[in-house]
Amino acid sequence: MSKIAKLYHTSVDAIVAENHIKNPNLLNKNEKHHITIHDKHQTRHPHAFVYVVKQGDTLHELALRYHTTVMELVKWNDIQDPNLIYAGEKLRIRSK
Repeated sequence: MSKIAKLYHTSVDAIVAENHIKNPNLLNKNEKHHITIHDKHQTRHPHAFVYVVKQGDTLHELALRYHTTVMELVKWNDIQDPNLIYAGEKLRIRSK
């Protein structure tokens, strides 16, 4: 987990808290976690992060969850068909 934290310029504690991980020493292969990215865009969009789409997610639900709109998600991610997103797809999200 420390290698992952270093790679994304964050801390193990931040990853554990963001993902509600009970045991940070026990990770499973292909397990997916959210990691808030702190980069040069962070100052313009302090609530920007990358979200990995889960089975059953919709842009409408994600927009509601992160206090944004479907049209903003479409624009930020160059989505051609807002009714079609895939599990495992990475979306940039900027919540308000």
